[in-house]
Amino acid sequence: MARVRVLRSRTILVAIWLAAAVQFLWWKQPGFWRSPSLKYEQARMLASEHRNAEAIAEMERAIAEDPKNAGYTTFKGYLELTEQRYAAAESSFGRALTLSGEDVEARLGLAEAVVQQNRTEEGVRALGALDGRSLDVDQRVRRRVLHALAHDYTGALADRGLLEAEVTDWFRLREGLRWAMAAGEWDRAVVLADRVLGATDSPGARRDALGEKAVA
Repeated sequence: MARVRVLRSRTILVAIWLAAAVQFLWWKQPGFWRSPSLKYEQARMLASEHRNAEAIAEMERAIAEDPKNAGYTTFKGYLELTEQRYAAAESSFGRALTLSGEDVEARLGLAEAVVQQNRTEEGVRALGALDGRSLDVDQRVRRRVLHALAHDYTGALADRGLLEAEVTDWFRLREGLRWAMAAGEWDRAVVLADRVLGATDSPGARRDALGEKAVA
């Protein structure tokens, strides 16, 4: 009987120790039992609910457990961009590029983080490091938008086929028209004005396009 009481006491002590350990780990690192991939999925869910600060914290936990995952670090960088934490985003994208130097999303994110900190020349250089042949249409559009954000309107218009043939969304075409006007590329402004007019029935957009076409 004495031996049974000792075993029971030890079992109770172990259970108390385990409960305390779990409580401590929960306090130090919430969700510690989840794998990095589950933490990533949790962060995505939080981001979809616009709870970006919580999503960033969840990604920090995922990265701590899987520090060589460039995708996790890139995703964290875009969350930081959304929160206007531009210096932190720059650091995240820079780290992602050290892990995967050809990561297009990390390169685009780095360029945006740098431009948002008013280091426009550096941002344009980052965009220039991209191989245009490896970009899909959406990435090509984002690249040109970032050139325009850096006030490099000539660079924004450099992908001629993109605006004059591949993009069909009138909002994007109107952006291209404004870049052409800012760059003083009048012939291209006329072409893009016609594309806007052919892509939308919006009275405001058509009025603007006609006015800019008349100026060009």
